[in-house]
Amino acid sequence: MEDGSGYVKRPLLLIGAVFFVTLWFLTSFRTRWMIIAAPAAVFAVGAVMLCVHKARALTIFLTFLSVAAACLCFMRAEKEYSFVISTVPGHDRNVVGQVYEKQYLDDGARCEVRVTSVDGVETNFKMTVDFPEIAPEKIEKFVPVSFHSDISDFESKNIVYINRLRSDKIYASGICFQDQLKIEENEQKDIIFLLNQTREKISKTITDFLPNDNGRLIAGFVLGDKSELSEKTQNDFRVCGISHLLAVSGLHVYTWSNALFLCLAGFLSRRKSAVISIAFTVFFMALTGFTPSVVRAGIMMILVYAGMLFMKVPDSLNSLGAGLVIMLAANPYSLHSIGLQLSFSAAIGLSVMNEKILQIKIEIPRHRRLSAVFRSVLRSAAVCAVATAATIPVLVFSIGKLSLLCVITNLLCVDLSMFAMIIGGVGAVLSVFRYTSFLGLPTLIVAGFLAKIIISISSFFGRFDFLYIDIDSDHFRVCSAVLIIAGALMYFLKPDFFKNKLAVVLAAVNLTAVSAMVMNIIEIVKEVR
Repeated sequence: MEDGSGYVKRPLLLIGAVFFVTLWFLTSFRTRWMIIAAPAAVFAVGAVMLCVHKARALTIFLTFLSVAAACLCFMRAEKEYSFVISTVPGHDRNVVGQVYEKQYLDDGARCEVRVTSVDGVETNFKMTVDFPEIAPEKIEKFVPVSFHSDISDFESKNIVYINRLRSDKIYASGICFQDQLKIEENEQKDIIFLLNQTREKISKTITDFLPNDNGRLIAGFVLGDKSELSEKTQNDFRVCGISHLLAVSGLHVYTWSNALFLCLAGFLSRRKSAVISIAFTVFFMALTGFTPSVVRAGIMMILVYAGMLFMKVPDSLNSLGAGLVIMLAANPYSLHSIGLQLSFSAAIGLSVMNEKILQIKIEIPRHRRLSAVFRSVLRSAAVCAVATAATIPVLVFSIGKLSLLCVITNLLCVDLSMFAMIIGGVGAVLSVFRYTSFLGLPTLIVAGFLAKIIISISSFFGRFDFLYIDIDSDHFRVCSAVLIIAGALMYFLKPDFFKNKLAVVLAAVNLTAVSAMVMNIIEIVKEVR
């Protein structure tokens, strides 16, 4: 983190890490004493370290400053939340807002509504509203609504559940029946509304031309719209550990902005290409609703292009720290977003292992082009493996489920999804305009073919659902016990076995798969009896 002179090599990474840890404690425990105790503890430790190691003065100062700033951000967020909760909950409140997200229920719809006023008093927060007995098709996204509802907060819920909601700034819930809902005409079409309409139009263009799971999957790749995707395909993606492909994430930002930059660099200077790429990155962030993972990747890409403008090479870990600070300062609870956790963990893994990935070499005598192809494939496989391995801790501790197929399915599907995303997105944009639709429709056919291949892969591996383990189940306990016992036996009987890393990994995967299969057989026998 610092050299012998006390100079901090990656100050933004240090600030981001301290920001994250401090806010995790504050948002998880929410004890008032921590707001005072945390800075005091840092100050005490810093004073001792200054007396012993004066070279670390700058590090301690940045650490203390980060903790203090994190506490201030937390207090601001708590004040905002307390104000909303103290004024909003009640019986038969008159709510005015705008529908943003929509989920289908058995007897209606559940929507996220950005509330602009309650009983005539202006406010600004999001709440979930259930609309039973109302056909979901009648409630359009991004349109103004007014309704009467009983509003309640989430204080009685589990703190983990509350933090997940607050990460998206959802502060309350309500219920509205058919005779209490009024859908308004949107007379003030602001930039957010126009962006959302553009997103809906692109998604509809894809699904109208490809009215099956192939088209719905392309819409999911391009814009993260998976609402219409069949439950079977979504379940297959979960079992295979590739559900992240259906969510707008850093993969989307990197793919689109990098593809644009490479196209522009062919006939424009690097600086001009970087400026246009920065503008496009901001536009894409707005188009996708500034989701946490997209914002993280967007900030990193903007810093990369900014480095090109000023002839500097940005440090990826420093860029990660900057993105983390900006996001947590805006909403301290966003650190509980699973999407953000997955995105940051994958980015950290790739940043740490980037040099080793670039060092992958393969040379085939007299076949330079073939060597380049193999090298590209191996590097792509290494990127998938590293990103997948880096996200496993998040999958285990935040989601509680882990796919043992995730490495192989990511290797097979990630690159295909990137091609399908680019081809499908370009085809959708071309199809929107009358004079270019003749080019867009054939392009969508190619994208649909790629989507069909991905669905076939996920459907094949989705049959092995016993490899999708729950760490809170007996499967996980048995698998862990088998791995520990087998590892101990091999260590005492054949210690040289651990020198072959590939053999160790394959043995662990095989033992886990066998133990999971045995547990499933036992459960099936119990059910038959």
